[in-house]
Amino acid sequence: MYQNSLKGRHISVENVTQSNKLIITKDYFTLFWLPDIMVANAKQVKQQSDLIETILLMIHFDGNARENCHMQYMARFYSIVSCPMDFHDAPVDSQMCSIQLRSFAFDNKRIELNWTEKVRDNPDLRLLEHDFTTSEEVMTTKMFNQTYSTLKVNIKFQRNVANKLVGVYAPSILIVLITFCSFWLGLNSTPERVTIGITALLALVTQFNDARGSL
Repeated sequence: MYQNSLKGRHISVENVTQSNKLIITKDYFTLFWLPDIMVANAKQVKQQSDLIETILLMIHFDGNARENCHMQYMARFYSIVSCPMDFHDAPVDSQMCSIQLRSFAFDNKRIELNWTEKVRDNPDLRLLEHDFTTSEEVMTTKMFNQTYSTLKVNIKFQRNVANKLVGVYAPSILIVLITFCSFWLGLNSTPERVTIGITALLALVTQFNDARGSL
């Protein structure tokens, strides 16, 4: 859920009572200036629902409609962002991914972004192989000889080692131990030794391919 709040004196509405709010429909969005905030490192951005557009624009009035008002723009979407990772220390590695929000056309002299509240995690969200924590920061980004105000959300993923021990290392150790049974076979049991060796080799290859695919 993306939420953007703007305060200013550029809104004038008559006959507005105190502590009132006005919901703007989609047909009138073009009458308002809204910041062109984008996900800078996104590979793909889509709305979460194809049935309805999950976009909302509200104007909140506190007292004098012209002096004390602010707009609140909310949109719900999902985004696929790029995140370079380093797996040299797997399975005891930790990865840091970020989501960067900034204006597309206006530099920091025209738009300055700040966090009004901390990023809220979904308490029901759980990952099978990772634990994660989030943090936020305000930074600047230089592009095309311009400096842009940028909001950054850092997501740190810590791999759960216990899951790898149970799912990868323990089965691999058992497969290797089974191959030692060939030493107790007789000298004339060549087909049995070959069968045990090939079966163990194929099982290990399959196990390692699954482990690489789950990274």
